[in-house]
Order: sequence, then structure tokens, then C-alpha cells
Amino acid sequence: MEEQLIIRLGAALAVGLLIGIERERSKGQGPRRAAAGVRTFTLIALAGAIALEVGGLPSFLVVAGVIGAFAALSYLRSFKRDAGLTTEVAMVVTVLLGGLALSEPQVSGALAVIVTII
Repeated sequence: MEEQLIIRLGAALAVGLLIGIERERSKGQGPRRAAAGVRTFTLIALAGAIALEVGGLPSFLVVAGVIGAFAALSYLRSFKRDAGLTTEVAMVVTVLLGGLALSEPQVSGALAVIVTII
């Protein structure tokens, strides 16, 4: 059982890394750069997976809500110079995919590839 959990957490890690690499490339540099990159997206996916594993659906919903709040704050910080929501939506999708990786790691990985392409 423990080995399966490690594999599923690894899938969540991979999901966050994949999406994070793309967002890092797109976020720019200097004072105008976007809020999240490789490390942030990796942590977001892992947070979703860990919350679901440790505390079940209630904990997962709290973590997803916190990530959603951070995404909203990020948008409020940057909407005057960039009205796009891609990074913020990707943050919410990444936490969902991190949680999905615990039960359906292949589906989560496939969806992460699609999200990265989009």
C-alpha cells in the first residue's frame, strides 16, 4: 500500500512540475513577471494530493479554497497590466489534478499534458 501511495504522490509531483515548467517559461521576468512558476505549481499539486490523502475530501476542499484565494489575490495584483487569467486558472486546475493523481494517476497525467499544451 505504501509503495502505491509513493507512486501516486510521484504522479502529483510530475503533474505540478509539468504545468509549472510551462508557466515558468511564460511568466516573464522583472517586476512584471507572473506570480507562479515551477516550484509553486509543484507545491500546489502536492498540497492537493497530501490534503486528500491525510484529511479526505474536507481537507482537500479547504486546500483548494486556499489555492483559489491565492489565485484571486494574484489576479488582483496583476490584472491592470495583464487581464489574462491563465496562471490563476492553472493554479486551481493543478490542485485538482494533484488530488486526482491519488485515485487516477494516468488520467491526471494525461490531463496535465493537455493543460500544458493549452
